[in-house]
Amino acid sequence: MPLVVIQRLGEALTLESSPVPDFELGALTSSMGRAEYTRAVECVRQYIAAGDIYQANIAHHLSATFSGSPFACAQAMLNAAQPRFGAVMRFMHGGKQHVVCSVSPELFVRLDARTGVISTEPMKGTRPIDADAGELHESPKDRAELNMITDLMRNDLGRVCTLGSVRVTDVRKVESHRSGVLQASSVIEGRLRPGVRIEQLIRATFPPGSVTGAPKVRAMQIINEIERRPRGVYCGSLMHLDAQGNLHASVSIRTAHIWGDPDPDHPERVVNARFNYPVGAGIVADSDPQSEWEETLTKARILGSIVRAPLEIDGVKV
Repeated sequence: MPLVVIQRLGEALTLESSPVPDFELGALTSSMGRAEYTRAVECVRQYIAAGDIYQANIAHHLSATFSGSPFACAQAMLNAAQPRFGAVMRFMHGGKQHVVCSVSPELFVRLDARTGVISTEPMKGTRPIDADAGELHESPKDRAELNMITDLMRNDLGRVCTLGSVRVTDVRKVESHRSGVLQASSVIEGRLRPGVRIEQLIRATFPPGSVTGAPKVRAMQIINEIERRPRGVYCGSLMHLDAQGNLHASVSIRTAHIWGDPDPDHPERVVNARFNYPVGAGIVADSDPQSEWEETLTKARILGSIVRAPLEIDGVKV
């Protein structure tokens, strides 16, 4: 995939209340599987014990064959999740049609150009939507995980904000999302220094700390070593910049990438296509490998909604 795709927005995508499922998704397979993923968690815990890092986010990719209309699939995802930061993007690259559909609940950065106020809302801590929200709110492990990333994002904003303006306005909140999860997040705000450009803001904060770890650079090195494949659009950002300079940028989690050959008879469809939907979890010193694996599967449950069948990964129902 290209490093950056820039598009001028046209007409908004109109969603139907009951879309026709004009697509087929094959059997889902994981790039790691349970055994390899739990070994990866143990590897990160060893790095933490050695003092290399405090936390790293480790992902595996759920992949399947795909045929039909990528926009029908995107519409099904958006209808099921009703996301806070939903987005669909289509572009051609390397002779293939690519469609990205993100049903992200997470804000990366928001900039109000008039006031200069920047806000970010990192998410750390996940439970199934029918779990006890109070348990997630009070969980020492998840609280520590979020505190680390909140501190990291405070640091990042401090690089481009007026001295003394960066503050945590909400230390911890737990919200439910239609994608099937409860998530904990914090809210950090600051005021952009006069003369700082948007590209400088992005350089100071990208990639999002919630999907890398702390310290950020060393965590990314370990992620590259363990995952052994590029993440693509996953854990990047889908950004909207208007003519006034206002910026809204999401963290591209809960994000599917579909690519294939354009169907010459039906331009809205693709053939010989692939579907990719990565899922990950933040690993800290007291992470339980099995629980972290289960957390990644919780984040994948929306896929069962869009195909209207029980979710199976590597042939196992989850």
